[in-house]
Amino acid sequence: QFQNLQVFQAVADRPAGAMWRVLNGDEVTGGWVLVELEMYADTACSKIEVGRPISSGHSRNQEPELAFDLRLGSWWASPCRSCPRSLAWLGQSFHRLDALEG
Repeated sequence: QFQNLQVFQAVADRPAGAMWRVLNGDEVTGGWVLVELEMYADTACSKIEVGRPISSGHSRNQEPELAFDLRLGSWWASPCRSCPRSLAWLGQSFHRLDALEG
């Protein structure tokens, strides 16, 4: 069973499993940067699913959309320079509840 993390009010209206994210599993110093992140609709990783980018925030000119643009010259950067465990995250919100397999 999946649950949405209540990080902002709009999440309360979303069904469980409609939002997916990755987060820093350990403390990160110097900020956390993700160049590309892809989410797949199937476990074989053959169908890329595109949702609305969401994040814990971002550094200037390094918005979450940049981690999903299929370009290695752009990236998302966390707003924290020294990020405690599980503080920085990047993900997508999907229109369909079944967009990704659990």
